[in-house]
Amino acid sequence: MGRLRTYAPIKKSRPALPREVQSEVSWRSDGRCEVVLVGLRCIRRAQDHHHVQKRSQGGPETADNVLAICRDHHDRTDWP
Repeated sequence: MGRLRTYAPIKKSRPALPREVQSEVSWRSDGRCEVVLVGLRCIRRAQDHHHVQKRSQGGPETADNVLAICRDHHDRTDWP
């Protein structure tokens, strides 16, 4: 039998968020997801950064425009 090949999804390479913005957002969020739904904040660990106003739409690379967010919520925000 032949070997089954698996392929990793292709990720678009994006410029890294400036380190000072990452630090400020991490400090502000205390390492937790910043999504608030129905008055309750998500309790999951933040794994990603999410731009409130997308970079492609002119969103700035500032802590005011970036949220620390868990993978589940980030996947939901990036739905088409």
